[in-house]
Amino acid sequence: MLKIATFNVNSIRSRLHIVIPWLKENKPDILCMQETKVENRKFPEADFHRIGYHVVFSGSKGRNGVAIASLEEPEDVTFGLDSEPRDEDRLIRAKIAGIDVINTYVPQGFRIDSDKYIYKLQWLERLYHYLQRTVDFSSFAVWCGDMNVAPEPIDVHSPEKLKNHVCFHEDARKAYKKLLSLGFVDVLRKIHPEERIYTFYDYRVKGAIERGLGWRVDAILATPPLAERCVDCYVDIKPRLAENRQTTFPSLQSLMFREKQIFQPSVLSTMKISIVLPAYNEARRLRSAVEEVFKAAEKRDTILRLSLPKMVRETGLTELQQSLLQAIPEFCIFTPMRDWEEERL
Repeated sequence: MLKIATFNVNSIRSRLHIVIPWLKENKPDILCMQETKVENRKFPEADFHRIGYHVVFSGSKGRNGVAIASLEEPEDVTFGLDSEPRDEDRLIRAKIAGIDVINTYVPQGFRIDSDKYIYKLQWLERLYHYLQRTVDFSSFAVWCGDMNVAPEPIDVHSPEKLKNHVCFHEDARKAYKKLLSLGFVDVLRKIHPEERIYTFYDYRVKGAIERGLGWRVDAILATPPLAERCVDCYVDIKPRLAENRQTTFPSLQSLMFREKQIFQPSVLSTMKISIVLPAYNEARRLRSAVEEVFKAAEKRDTILRLSLPKMVRETGLTELQQSLLQAIPEFCIFTPMRDWEEERL
């Protein structure tokens, strides 16, 4: 049996208390991660090695970042697109267990009237040509990750209200569907063609899960030979509801492909593929702690960088305050989340 999982971790060092136990319990053969938000020299690879996983990664401090953890050692590992800028912290690719695994963190776009949205559309076009040149659609290949596009009205909770959002705007959806037209199969929709299944719920919206205020912006896409052998796909909500003794932490949502038969030369095995996706819970005390640090920082004249919405500044900190901030993001960087998620309401 082979299992593949994908999870937007929104800071891998902040999610180890979720990722490592999930790996130990579910034992996927492959885990793709996005938004690791850490430079390579600080990636916590030893934590993966201790539980028997290889891990390859490419990241930047406080933003983007992709990684793949696997039980089998990955081969032919590459990073980024084959055109400039390569964006090596947004795409990672490897051959694992006979499968071509592609893991992406697609740009979000900020606003439809911004340069970042133009860049997003250009990035999707460059990705189209990259995949067109390099994917063998007659073989076993899987493309998964945070696509930052909800392709259909069924994939958002309020289609009319959100039609001008960068993750549901018609131009982004057209660009994404063009990628699918290469031959990728959206396996979730293969199994559940008309069911509203979301991969993201805003942690700041009270009762978002109960009220169905979600988005499907993450996906697993497979080449036809792989997709045709998939028999199930579902959401694992248990990690989403996990709690810590001190406070309620963000948890995982999962989409799983079960009992998938894969034919390789002289090999018949069972494949179980899962998508693991994040949602978040409010932590007011941690938010207050960060805000207090910023208040103190504004009175100094050295440099601090934190990815908090509307609070990304260059401010000053003493050595002690810097040490404090190095600790705080480890467990509360989920408070601000990604800058654009506040627009998903």
